[in-house]
Amino acid sequence: MTRAANKKCFECGADADHGHHVVPRSKGGTKTVPLCEACHSKVHGRNMLNHRKLTRDALAIKRAKGEVTGGIPYGYRRAPDGKHIEEDEYEKRIITRVQELRTEGLSYEKIARKLIMEGWNPRSGRSWHAMQAKRLCEDTMYGKRLTTY
Repeated sequence: MTRAANKKCFECGADADHGHHVVPRSKGGTKTVPLCEACHSKVHGRNMLNHRKLTRDALAIKRAKGEVTGGIPYGYRRAPDGKHIEEDEYEKRIITRVQELRTEGLSYEKIARKLIMEGWNPRSGRSWHAMQAKRLCEDTMYGKRLTTY
């Protein structure tokens, strides 16, 4: 919702508070009409638009374009364009090291301590913890699942 300064409501003629997208942005809409708060509320009433569906559709469009729609997985970083992700070689090497250590039979706690001793820095800039090592071993996104039960 954008402010429609010095404009009159398209529907009732009152001072406009919002620039309302006629076609939702998630559907490719670019044009707006000025609406006052009351008329804008009517448009976005319970039965007029399904915000959950609009959000879901917008996220699907972003994903189809390869754009970031949530958290960035470990081993990747936001690309310079700010919309896509690209591999982070440093974090990929950390994932490989964690998986090597787990394959050698080290506990998650020992893996965390070993990463600290070897000078590997986590994304957060803080210290390594066993749970981080466990996630890097369990998440199938990083390759084979190394957790033993």
